[in-house]
Amino acid sequence: MNQAAAKKVTFLNQSKDSPEIKRKASLVELIAIVEKKKMKLDYLTYLNKPPVIKLLQSNNEDVKEGIIYTDNIYIVTEKETRDHVVLLITGKNLYCLTPNKSYKIIRKVPLEQIYRISISQTSAGLCAFHIYKDYDLLIDTYKRLKLVLFLKDVFKTKELKNFALHYEKTFLVKTPGITSSMTVNAYSKFIINNELQSTYKYTHKSGELYLKDWGIFNPWIKYFFVLTDVGLVYFKEAGNVKPLGFIPVLDYFVGNKRDNASSDKFEFKIKFQYSDLAISLAAESELEKLEWVVAIRKVQEKAENLDHQRFKDLQVFQ
Repeated sequence: MNQAAAKKVTFLNQSKDSPEIKRKASLVELIAIVEKKKMKLDYLTYLNKPPVIKLLQSNNEDVKEGIIYTDNIYIVTEKETRDHVVLLITGKNLYCLTPNKSYKIIRKVPLEQIYRISISQTSAGLCAFHIYKDYDLLIDTYKRLKLVLFLKDVFKTKELKNFALHYEKTFLVKTPGITSSMTVNAYSKFIINNELQSTYKYTHKSGELYLKDWGIFNPWIKYFFVLTDVGLVYFKEAGNVKPLGFIPVLDYFVGNKRDNASSDKFEFKIKFQYSDLAISLAAESELEKLEWVVAIRKVQEKAENLDHQRFKDLQVFQ
């Protein structure tokens, strides 16, 4: 069979009711939903918390503007230690808050003072915010790309002078003090598990999710997940080399389960097409859940396209 004839081969029964067509249509819808939220990346649902609203209003923030980014991150201090904080960004300022319910401000930086962002080539999460007339902010986050794109959109929307963006193996970070600085490179001791950084960088998505063991009454347990081309690998925590388990996603249906109002978890299920096997996962926000569902469905679509191409290649040589 020649190549032209091979193109006429119907690989799947792709009627409008086929699972593949339905899954692709659902993926398009989910991507559209996530895209609409690009200026409201409230991963910790802080806009639903009255103390945070009060904090923002006391700092003259326009809560109704709808521009917000919240997430758990680590800041690297001048002593080269990693401190867990909450990053909160509005249309005016960047805040580092205590990670507990006291919501105290550790640091506040006007966005217009950020003139450059340096992204580390040797780490999956490190990036530095260079601050005009102040010491820099070095953070570690697995949502680094999301964060930078969010800031790009905010700077454009608010008509601020755009920051320079650099992708470097080595860069200097100003620390508190007039002449103090710190070098960030592949040998920096605050980069945890250097041997895993490339793995984290080149996966489809990584981050924390909750997994429920078999049984209705079993508790949710938090693990660190990495999405590969064939499934989810999970670890006790980020930086661990030895995985605890593997969850396949090919030939599985990813269900975007409706939220249970009585639960503080945002659940979705991975169910095998040809049995009753189902695995329950959950995120800490609706947005986080949607992003994981979209990422998994993109992996499934990539595998299906590869399978179709392999079959097409076989037909050429018949």
